[in-house]
Parts: sequence; structure tokens; C-alpha cells
Amino acid sequence: MNQTNHQEKTAATCPLPDQPVPVSGQAAAQTQPNPPQAGDTGSAKGSPALFVDGMFSLLFLFVGWCYYHLQLTYSEYFYYGTVYFGTLVFTVLFATVVLSYLLCSGRQPTRESWFWFAVLLGLGISTALPYTPSLLDAVELPALHITACYWVLCASGQLMHLQKTSNWIFADLFRAAVVLPIENCYRLPVVLVHWITAEVRKFSTRKKVCIKKESHVLAILLGILFAGICIALVLPLLLAADAGFARLVYQLLSGLLSGIMGWLSNIFSFLGIFSFFSQIIFIIPVAFFLYGLGYGCIHTPTNHDYTKQMVHKAQTSARIVPKITVSVALFTLCAVYIVFIMVQINYLFGAFGGTLPDGFSYAEYARRGFFELCAIAAINLAILLAANIVSRIPRSENRLLRICNLCIAVLTLLLLTTAAAKMGLYIAAYGLTVKRVMVSVFLVWIAVVFVCVIVQQFRALPTMRISIFLGAVLFSLLCLLPVADSIQLYNREFVYTQQTQDVAAFDMDISAVQSIEDI
Repeated sequence: MNQTNHQEKTAATCPLPDQPVPVSGQAAAQTQPNPPQAGDTGSAKGSPALFVDGMFSLLFLFVGWCYYHLQLTYSEYFYYGTVYFGTLVFTVLFATVVLSYLLCSGRQPTRESWFWFAVLLGLGISTALPYTPSLLDAVELPALHITACYWVLCASGQLMHLQKTSNWIFADLFRAAVVLPIENCYRLPVVLVHWITAEVRKFSTRKKVCIKKESHVLAILLGILFAGICIALVLPLLLAADAGFARLVYQLLSGLLSGIMGWLSNIFSFLGIFSFFSQIIFIIPVAFFLYGLGYGCIHTPTNHDYTKQMVHKAQTSARIVPKITVSVALFTLCAVYIVFIMVQINYLFGAFGGTLPDGFSYAEYARRGFFELCAIAAINLAILLAANIVSRIPRSENRLLRICNLCIAVLTLLLLTTAAAKMGLYIAAYGLTVKRVMVSVFLVWIAVVFVCVIVQQFRALPTMRISIFLGAVLFSLLCLLPVADSIQLYNREFVYTQQTQDVAAFDMDISAVQSIEDI
């Protein structure tokens, strides 16, 4: 008997699994809904998540339309003289829509995403500047698009490693530019249909509740309909009875019809209804792509356990080369560089003393071997990255690998220093060009990278993260700053200060400073 009473009390106080737990007072106010899961379109009728997704699906259709007019056709309304502001306007619009989508979906942008947001706006602003170097035009727009995709992924907290830029940036870029947009490209029409269906159901429910209030409106409409039927029966007789009345009615009807037809023709010509269908071919895929990226980043759970496991598994599976193999390969490469430097020591380091080898002019000395040295530096960076990835024993546990990294980094810095000295000697003799400035900036960037590699052998340092951030900053500055104009001013001052040289001997013409020359 006591056991039966205890079971009845337990059933009365503990709700069944399928029953909602009663919440009251302050606890009810603090209760938050579950975050949306991947693939969830907010099927609940009238749910806030579905309303947000539906509204932004319409906004992304508008964004796709703006992309067509501001990126593909270059609307004439955004020209000011010779400067085009369409790309900047689209960049601001896209960033505003994405940030609004994140905030309305309950996602806060990550701290690091504000850095990439600044880079995105900087690249967008650079497209509207009249002094952007023409050499960067070929890579400026692709860099803007790639930065936009990566920024969305970063802002939503979907980066593979701890929500930060890491060694897996190329995997993150592939995921942002290919995987997420393609996986979720169908979401826009699906969400739009679900949202419209839910709104129709809500309207039908309200109509049943408010049918009494709408009965008067329905009665009035029925009265107007019946009056129209009566007028249609009587009007022919009235027209036949009096010619003046018939003439008045015909004039009113002809004026009304001509006005309606003129209004429709103006609307069609204003909207460009026929060209609109040709625009659909470009607008719809762009809208589906951008919305797929935003939807995938927002509705994919930000639980990084699976990404950590995937990164660890990929790192472990890539370590297949024995320690001795990596060490022999790197030490052999170091030996080749040492022999090369010893044989060419006078030729390589002549630039530090400002002297030229016999039989060389400044231009020949700077050009010969300069690009080869830069290419060697880039190849060495790739070799070090590959060696540290495939080595069976990690760098933290492999002293021999750290010594190899240190030797190659030091030798590469030595070669870069000679290349920089040759470039400085060339600039001191002939002045600046856009290409010379860009190559000098590249030398600075890759030198900083190898300095980080050296420091990394002694202490923990995020070399890849520093390299990417520094590269993004330098590239944005090259796009934003008036490089060509500054070069022209420098060269004009450079010519005026050469008091002891014959200006005619220079291979540079001041009138051609703005043109892009070969080094």
C-alpha cells in the first residue's frame, strides 16, 4: 500500500518524458530556445528562426541583383568622373547583410573576424580610389572575393582550429568558397517556401479567429459585386436610350483604358521586364551561393570537437617519413647553399659595398639572379613546411629537425639580404617603379617569415598566423596607399638631387614614371 502511494506521488510530481516541464517566474524568463541545428529550416509554424531565415533569403536575392549590376555590368549611376564606386557599395551592402544575419540569428562575430572585416573594407575602398596601381588590378578583385568568403566563415566561428586563423587556412578557404556554399545552395528556395507556407498558415488561423470582424467587409464587397451586375444589365439600355450619355460613357472608358495601358507600358519599360529574364541567369546562382555560405556558417554547429579530431587525424596520417630521411635531405640542401655562397661570395656581396662586378651595369647586376633568389626563398619556405608536416617525429621532439630548420632559415635570410642589397643598389641608381616597390615589399614579408621560423625553433610561435596577418596588412596597404603618385614624387626629387650625374644617362624618363616597367 505504501509503495502504491509513493508511485502515485512520483507520477504526480515528475512529468512524463513527452510532457513539457512546467517553468514559472524568473526561470521561465531565463529559459532560452535551443540553437538551430544543421539542416533545420525552422519548420515550426511562425518560429523566429524561420522568420529570420526567410527575410534574409529575400535580402540575399537583392544582394545577388546588386552583384549583377555593381560587379558584372558596372551601373552608370555609380561613376564619378573616372572613379567607380559600385564595388565599394556592394562590399558595404554584403558586409551589412551578413552581420545583420549573424546578429539576428543569435551569433556574435568572433574577435578575430573584425581584423578580416577591416581588410575586407580596405580592399573595397581601394577599388574606388583613383590612384590604385594598375598592377594590382588583376589580383585585387579575386582577393576581395576570397577575403569576403573567409570573413563570413571566421565571423560565424567556423574556422577549423580554435576559431582562429591557423595552418589549416587553405582547408578553411576551400570550405568557405566551395564546400559550404555548394552544400547549402538549395537552402534559399527551401527556406523561402517554408517561410511563405508558415505565413499563409498563420494568416489562415487569424482569419478563422477574426471571421466575425471581417464579415462586414465581406458584406460590403458582395454589395459592390451585386451592384456591378445590376449596372451591367441596365447600362446597355441607358446607352441605347440617350446618345449624349452613350458618348460620355465611351469617352470615360477610352480614357481609362488608354491611361491603364500607358501606365503598364511605363512600368514594363522601367523594370526592363524582358532583360530581367536574362539577368536571372546570373542573379539566381550568385544569390544561392551567397545565401548558402551564410546559412551554412550560421546553422552549422560550432562544436569544434569533430574538427579537432579531423585535424589531429590528418596530422598523424601525414607523418610517414622517417627522421633520418628528412634530416639527410635538409642537410644536403644546406650544403648546396653553403657551396653556392662560398663560390659566389664576391659576386653576391658586392652590393653591400656599392661596387659592381666587372662587365656588369647596375641594371644587369640587379636583374641577374634576383628573381632566382626570390624563387629560392619561396621554395625553401615550402620545403620547410612540407618537411615539418611529413616528418614522422614532430619538430617539438626532433632536435635534428629543428637544427635543419634553423640552418635553412639562416641561409635563406642571407640570400634574401643579398637580393635586397642588389635591389637597393638598383633603386639608388635608377629610382623607383611600382614593380620595384612591390618586390621590395615581398622581400620584407618573406624575410619576416623566416625570422619567425628561426624564433619558432626556440619557443612556441604561430608563424603561419603571423605570416597571413602581415601579408594581408601589406597587401591592403599597397591597394590603399597612393603608390604610383608617391613614386612619381620620389623620382622627381631623385632626379633633382643628382647634381653630379648626367640625367640623360638615366634609363628612366620622368614622363614614363607612371608606366609599369620591368625590373
